[in-house]
Amino acid sequence: MGERWKAIAGFAGIGLVAYVMSGATKDATVTSPCDQSSDAIAASTDLVREYLKAPSSASFPNSAMATALKRCEFDIIGKVDSQNSFGAMLRSTYTMRVVYDEKQRKWAAYDVVIQ
Repeated sequence: MGERWKAIAGFAGIGLVAYVMSGATKDATVTSPCDQSSDAIAASTDLVREYLKAPSSASFPNSAMATALKRCEFDIIGKVDSQNSFGAMLRSTYTMRVVYDEKQRKWAAYDVVIQ
């Protein structure tokens, strides 16, 4: 009978180790990019590059600000330094609305203004 209990305890121990290793004991809350203004700001820097003459020259000197409008939708205002068509570096302010599509897992920009 003692060997049987050792076997049962061994299987239970293996099961416990597998459970812990699987991450099942971690906090199950997974946040969507929709819930994070920092994700919206990061997306805005990628999206604003699409509108620049020299996107590879872009740098973002100050932290942008995001205002949540509703779930998955933010208004963003920020600054970008980039080269114009003559090669001169200019600092511009950009505003846009970014919306996250949860099905496509993709951000989109609307009402983009760079001045």
